[in-house]
Amino acid sequence: MQLSIIIPFIAALALSTSASAKVGESGFVKLPRQDRYICDYRVWGQPGCDVQESNLGVGTITQSNLDICYSFNDDVVKSINLTNSVPDCSFVVFGETECQGKGEHVRFLGGCVSADDIINLTWSSYFVTCLNKAIH
Repeated sequence: MQLSIIIPFIAALALSTSASAKVGESGFVKLPRQDRYICDYRVWGQPGCDVQESNLGVGTITQSNLDICYSFNDDVVKSINLTNSVPDCSFVVFGETECQGKGEHVRFLGGCVSADDIINLTWSSYFVTCLNKAIH
């Protein structure tokens, strides 16, 4: 009796998995992302992105995070490295909280951008926006 219930369940599970998953070159099953990747960034508490002691961490932005203002909390952020990004998207940083004032677009991938070089203060908030609205 239980076998007659288990076999259709396994068959249904296999069909639903094969409909939404693809097998990659490595042979592993690739499941589709529910929230599309946009960019990765790393922040530092000192000018320059090479002082390991001031490395405050890394963050990832996905589609659901676009055009929402975020605070760096109580961290003193003086440098940002945009490590990866989809085309036509900008990481915009602000010297004031709640993304107010003049924002600076960080578009330079793999390079370090310091607040001292641009606005001579620290960054308090940020958001990510994409020019190509098809990304949404």
